[in-house]
Amino acid sequence: MPDVNRICNKCGKTVKFHFGQRITTSYELAWSGGFSCAVCFNSEEVDGIGKIDKELRGIIINEEGIWGLNIVLCGSELTKALSILRKLQNLTMDDLKVMKNLAPGTICNGTRIEMMRLQKVLLNKSIKSEVKRVK
Repeated sequence: MPDVNRICNKCGKTVKFHFGQRITTSYELAWSGGFSCAVCFNSEEVDGIGKIDKELRGIIINEEGIWGLNIVLCGSELTKALSILRKLQNLTMDDLKVMKNLAPGTICNGTRIEMMRLQKVLLNKSIKSEVKRVK
């Protein structure tokens, strides 16, 4: 789990805030984090559903790399997959055109957990894909 320095809101000392992403049982993207101050014993935990804070997402990418969703489909199967991804990610038609032109191949990228979530949703609809590290 990555971490970042934060300030304890009780005593003002620097603490390590540990955080990460996960996939819920209903295939939603979720995140959580927290810290425990060694000086004043204050602790905090936060979590949420959906996109993680941009700064924290960047730290995850710096630590784990960029991951891609690879699809080798064409025709109606590709259209079905893109339709599912459009709903999941609130994509525009222009976004879909770009993704369609990248297939077969890596059609989108993000954190490992973000791509694994997309893969699980597609697999739930009998569409096979692969998650692989891009860089």
